[in-house]
Amino acid sequence: MKPIRLMRSLIFASLFIACSVLANDKPELPVSIADFCIVPLALLVFAWSGAARLYDESHGTSGERIRMLILAVILTYIGTKDEGFAFLTAPFLCVYGLVIAFRMIEVSSLAPKYSLVQRASRWGGILLIPTVIFLAGFNFGFIRSHRFHRSDFVVSESLPTFYAYQRAYAAKHDGRFLELRIEDKARVEKANDESKKVWDESAMDELVEFCGTITQININYGADMKSYQIKTRPVAFYPWPYYLFSPRRSFFMKEDGVIHVARSWSSETEATENSPKY
Repeated sequence: MKPIRLMRSLIFASLFIACSVLANDKPELPVSIADFCIVPLALLVFAWSGAARLYDESHGTSGERIRMLILAVILTYIGTKDEGFAFLTAPFLCVYGLVIAFRMIEVSSLAPKYSLVQRASRWGGILLIPTVIFLAGFNFGFIRSHRFHRSDFVVSESLPTFYAYQRAYAAKHDGRFLELRIEDKARVEKANDESKKVWDESAMDELVEFCGTITQININYGADMKSYQIKTRPVAFYPWPYYLFSPRRSFFMKEDGVIHVARSWSSETEATENSPKY
């Protein structure tokens, strides 16, 4: 192997390892769908507009496009295995899509003036540019998305545990519940050592980490401590406009232990007792 090829291989291998370390988690489903769409969509528009025929007559061959399609599918499949890999393959897919778009604009001048092929090639290339960039942007919009999913999961899993503990506590204390404030671990543990029994140490750490950063959790007790309401709502989302494709979740629970959930696209959305049951 020539030194330049060996160096190129080592660089790519290092990038793959670095990205794997950066985010060792599977990418969001919208990311995988977007990646699988980029090159096939670009080639479809390329062929449909008539630009492919114009390009082949003056520059290249269709065989190159088939090989690029196969390579893009392989790389995208690798990207579905790890968020870091998806983050790495996105620029490659985006660049190739842009190359096709600019080729369409370039060869449109070879078509008969004012013909359908000329207009389709030119406008197809112009519209393909923002489309390809938007699809590739899913990888940047959803990077480290597992934190959002983990936050919603930890909250939803903790609510039944909270209910079970409070019910057992109330049975021994004349129906009164123990006041707990999840968002302040230090104050909870200092106020009452019994609070440590509600969650194990790792779950409590996760709840504290998420509270006030990407998820807000509020517990309001009745004056007689015989009723309570838990409301959670996300306060951090994916960047615009990608958050529209993957909403987060708000939860609501009161002393009956029934959990209600609502999909949230903004921090103003809250689940209520009229929201669907979880």
